[in-house]
Amino acid sequence: MVRKSRTWLFHQASRKSTGKGFADLVLIPRKNVDKPALVIELKYDKDAVAAIDQIKHRRYPEKVAQYIDNLILVGINYDKQQKTHECHIEKYEGDKDHAV
Repeated sequence: MVRKSRTWLFHQASRKSTGKGFADLVLIPRKNVDKPALVIELKYDKDAVAAIDQIKHRRYPEKVAQYIDNLILVGINYDKQQKTHECHIEKYEGDKDHAV
């Protein structure tokens, strides 16, 4: 995952269902690492904001409830025709984000 010198900062959480599917990737900070957890959703020929909406609508953050106050949502889309990608990143806002 992400490395700082010789120490890994994150580990990948196992793919456990939230009841409404799986996030594509969940990175959890290692013990004693002051970094946010990341929930990442990947899209192909769609929209990065739609990926964030999916994270919220399907309640993927519930899987990492212990990090709910320090959680970043990441939506990444690859556009096949233009051969570009877009990325949308936002801090999870808890109850505000449940109003989907």
